[in-house]
Amino acid sequence: QSSYGREKLVWHWYLVDGRATGNDYAAKLLNAWALLKGDSAVAAIVLATEIDAGGAPAAAESTLARFAADAQPTIEAAIERARRRD
Repeated sequence: QSSYGREKLVWHWYLVDGRATGNDYAAKLLNAWALLKGDSAVAAIVLATEIDAGGAPAAAESTLARFAADAQPTIEAAIERARRRD
C-alpha cells in the first residue's frame, strides 16, 4: 500500500550472471555460481505503481509493462556502470 492507503502493484526481479529471475531462491543459487566464477554483480529491479480506485489491476499492469520496456536501456546502462565500478 502507498502512504495514502492506496493499493500498489509491485513487480520485482533480479539480474544475476546475465540472467533474469523473479525467484528469490534461484537468484541465490545463480549468485553462488557467479561468485564461484568471480562475478559478484547482482541487481534487484523493483517497479511499482498505484492501482486505480476500484481495484482494476489491468491498467496498472499495462503501465508497468510500458515503463519497463521504455526504461530497459536505461536500467541496463545503469547496471553496466555499476558493474564497472566494482
